[in-house]
Amino acid sequence: MKVELSDLYKITKQDLKDVLQLIERAFINWSLAVAIEPDEEIRRTKAHYFYALSIKNSLKFGKAYALTPKIEGVVMWVHSDYYEMSLWQLIKNGALKALYKLGAKTIKKAAICMEFAEKTKANVMKESHYSLTWLGVEPELQKKGYGTKQILKLT
Repeated sequence: MKVELSDLYKITKQDLKDVLQLIERAFINWSLAVAIEPDEEIRRTKAHYFYALSIKNSLKFGKAYALTPKIEGVVMWVHSDYYEMSLWQLIKNGALKALYKLGAKTIKKAAICMEFAEKTKANVMKESHYSLTWLGVEPELQKKGYGTKQILKLT
């Protein structure tokens, strides 16, 4: 059964805090997050400064939906024309605050990972497209099909 986008909850700027909190909980032990910042306490208290950059970009230039207004899970895409943020977009989305809160060493590690991902994607995807930036589900709801539902409802 195909579900239209209008059947889903469209995430707005007003939902940013809830989305950030969900992504923090869902990705606290994500292998890439651990590689960038091994200290769990720092990840728990400061990771949202980093996540906010791509979430804000997805809200502005992409598509962002949840199954319900409770934001138990999110799915976000951004168009390839806007995937890479300009210096001005980075600053507007909080990069300076992230640099201050996380430190240059952490930001440098993240930049290396993002650069690798960008180069890989550029070699594979030549056409205009949407990139999945976030697919996150509340930890207690993971492995119950919520993420699959979010993807399947939009395909």
